[in-house]
Amino acid sequence: MGDREDKHLTPVWIVYVDGKRLDTEHEGALQRIHMDDVLNDVGACILEFDTSAVKIAEKGTFTLESVVSVHMGYKDDCEQVFSGEVTDFEVQCNEYGHEQLLITCRNCLYKMQNAHKSTSFESKRLSDILRGIVDSYSLQSEIDDFGATKDYQVELCATDFDFLIENARKYGKTVYAYESKVYVKNEVTVRDDDIILEWGKSLISFTAQEHLKGQLSSCAFTGWDENNCEAISGNASLKEIPVKIGGSKSWEDNSNGAGGKWTSTFVEENLHDNDDAKERAIGKLIESSFAYQTGTAKCEGDYRIHPGMRVNIKYVGKKFSGEYIADRVEHDLSVGGAFITKIHLKRNFCETSIHKEASTIDSEMASNQSANAREGNASVIPMNASQTEEQNNSEETSAVENNTQTSAAENSQANNNNSIVADNNEEILYDFGKIAAPYRDWKQQDDEWKDEKLSNAAGDTMEIHGCKVVSAARLVCTISKNNKFTPNRFTDKKNKIVDGNGNLSQSAIMSAIKKANSNIVVKSDYFEKQLNESTLKNLKKDSKYIHYILGRAYIGGGLGQHWVNIEDYTVLGNGVIEYKIVPSSKNDAGRVFRSNSSFATDTKKAYINKIEVYSIERKGN
Repeated sequence: MGDREDKHLTPVWIVYVDGKRLDTEHEGALQRIHMDDVLNDVGACILEFDTSAVKIAEKGTFTLESVVSVHMGYKDDCEQVFSGEVTDFEVQCNEYGHEQLLITCRNCLYKMQNAHKSTSFESKRLSDILRGIVDSYSLQSEIDDFGATKDYQVELCATDFDFLIENARKYGKTVYAYESKVYVKNEVTVRDDDIILEWGKSLISFTAQEHLKGQLSSCAFTGWDENNCEAISGNASLKEIPVKIGGSKSWEDNSNGAGGKWTSTFVEENLHDNDDAKERAIGKLIESSFAYQTGTAKCEGDYRIHPGMRVNIKYVGKKFSGEYIADRVEHDLSVGGAFITKIHLKRNFCETSIHKEASTIDSEMASNQSANAREGNASVIPMNASQTEEQNNSEETSAVENNTQTSAAENSQANNNNSIVADNNEEILYDFGKIAAPYRDWKQQDDEWKDEKLSNAAGDTMEIHGCKVVSAARLVCTISKNNKFTPNRFTDKKNKIVDGNGNLSQSAIMSAIKKANSNIVVKSDYFEKQLNESTLKNLKKDSKYIHYILGRAYIGGGLGQHWVNIEDYTVLGNGVIEYKIVPSSKNDAGRVFRSNSSFATDTKKAYINKIEVYSIERKGN
C-alpha cells in the first residue's frame, strides 16, 4: 500500500560539461534553462547564469565547443533533453549591479553551417552523397534512400547544412539531429513514447489554425532527357504521399476542392528520369500539405517530447483533435519556478470532413461529452497528481526477454477475454481483460519478493509499498505471455523498471510489456476526471481491443493509496460503481472498492478514482 506511485512535482535539472556534472558553485548560479529544438534546423539550448556574485565566465568550465548535456524532469525522474556544443557567450551588465552570462549551445548540425563549399559528385545517389557529407563530420546518420544516381551532381558555393536541408526538402524528407546522429527520413522519431495531451487534463493551453494557402491537389515535374532526346515527367496526387498524419481526410475533404484547379507544374533541368520526377512531385506535395493544420500546445514539462514525435491532442473540438507531428519543442525551466513544455504542431490530414460521414473523432467526442455529463459520480483528485504519473520512466527495449510458453490455464484465460454479454438495452459488451490463472494469487507479502527494495529509502519494500508493482507484473505477464516478469523482475538491480524513487509510471509499464514481448502492440490511456459509468461502458463496447485495467484506490482509515487489477464493475441503485478487483495485498480480503470517496470510512472500504488502461487487439481483428 502506501503513497508510492505519485511523482514528486519538484522540477529538477542536471547539466554536464565535457562529461562532468556542474559543481555546486555553477549550479547555484544557474537561473534558467531554455531549450528550443526543431526539425529542419539547428536546435539550441540557452543557459542563463546570475554572475553578480560568481564570475562564471572566468572559471573556465565552459569554453567554445565544450560538449554540454542537459537533463530535465522531476525528482528521481530526469532524462536528457539536449546534447550539443557551446557556440556563443553573451555578458549582460544590467541596472543595479545585476550581471548575467548567457551560454548558447547548439546541436551537431551547427558544425555544417560555417564553411561554403563547391564540390562535385560523380555517379552517386543523392542519399549516398548526404551520408558522405554527414560522415565527414564524424557523425552517425540514419538516412532514407532517395534521389536518382546521376552522372554528375554539384554542391555550388553552399554550406553543407544548406545543401543537406535543401535536397531533403525537395524530396519531402525531414532532417533532425540528436546527440551525434543526423536523421533524414520521411518521419523522424528518437523515442517511441505515447504522448497524449487532453484539454481539461494535461493541456495548459492550445491554439490551432487551418490554412488553404499553398495547398495543392496534385503536382507535376517535367524536364528533358538530352541523351535520349525525350521528355521526362512525373505526376502525383495528394492521396499518394507516404506520410499522412492526423487521419485520412485532406483539405479537399473539408472544402470544395478548389474545383480541381490547384495543380502545380514545375520544369526542372536536372531531372534524371520519370521516377526521379515522380519523387520530386511527391516531395513537393508533402512540403505543401504540412501547412494545412498547425497549432501550439503548452503542457507541464515533459522531457519525453522531442521534435518529430507524434502527439495526440484530445477534446479540443472534432476539427482539431487527433494526431500531430511535433515540429518544434521548447522546454523551459526556471530555478524556483515551473517546468513548462511548449510544442509547435503540424499535420497534413485530419479525421473530419464536410461530407456527411461518421469519423473516429466524432465518435470520441460524443463519448467524451456523455462522460462529462455524468462525471459527478466519479471521485476527483487534484490535476497535478494525475499529471505526475504521465512522466516517462521507460527503459531501453532493445533486448527482449522471451519466455512465451503458454500454459493451459493462460490459454483458457485468454479465451475468456473474448466473451460477450448484453445489457438490458441489448448492447453488445465485451469483458475487460482478465489476469491469467498463474498470476492471480500474487501478493505483496509473498516470501519470494516481499523483502525486495523499491528504493534506498528506509522501509521501502515490496511488502509495504509494492501494490502497483505486483498488479503491473500480473498485467505484463498476462498480456505478453512471458512469465519472467514477476514482481522482483521490476526491482532487478541491473535492469530496474521502477525508478530511483520506487515509483512505477504508466510509460515504464508500457516499456516492460514491449521488453517482455516485442511482437505485442499495446496502446495505453488513463481516466481520472472522466472516470464514470459512461467511460467504463464505452471501454466494454470496444470490439477491437481487450482492455486490461489498473485501478488506484484510496483506503479508508488513513492507509493511503493502493493499486489493484480491475476486471469488472456493477452500478448500484444509487449510481455508485462497485468494482470487481484482483487483490494485490493479503489485506484486501473482504475489502470493498467503490467510486465514491465518502464510502471509504474504514480499512475495509476503498474508493477508486483513477484507472490506467492497457489495450491489445482482440484475436481475429
